[in-house]
Amino acid sequence: MRSACLQNGLKFMLSTAPRDRVQSTYLSRLAADLRTSARLKRNCRFMVRLVYPARALRNLTMTKALVVEVSENGARIRTSCSTVPDHFYIVLGNYEYFIGVTAFRRSTGEIEVEFIKEQPTRFINALSRIEFPLATIHDLKRVLEV
Repeated sequence: MRSACLQNGLKFMLSTAPRDRVQSTYLSRLAADLRTSARLKRNCRFMVRLVYPARALRNLTMTKALVVEVSENGARIRTSCSTVPDHFYIVLGNYEYFIGVTAFRRSTGEIEVEFIKEQPTRFINALSRIEFPLATIHDLKRVLEV
């Protein structure tokens, strides 16, 4: 009796389970939503740190990269590191400002990312006016006072 109930329950679960459904996370769904609302992309040139969990998940990996285009919703980043995952953080200043991002397009040496949270226009304008590329690696307060 019990095994018949389990078999019927299993058949019901299998028949009602969605088929051919791609597993997605909230980050990928958010990135798809952000891509639909395009913003003005500004050419720029400043350095950032990319921070993401290492393979062992107990340590964080950090690499430097160059941002060449930025908007309120995302950025285009140049990096020589090919092991950057799809979800990571952009760190500005001396670990003062973290931006969570998800990668949606990759090419040789470049990653196009979408920010998890839209950034303020005033902040993006200040970043796009940076003249010295290494300014965003050090103290961020001086950069934003402009």
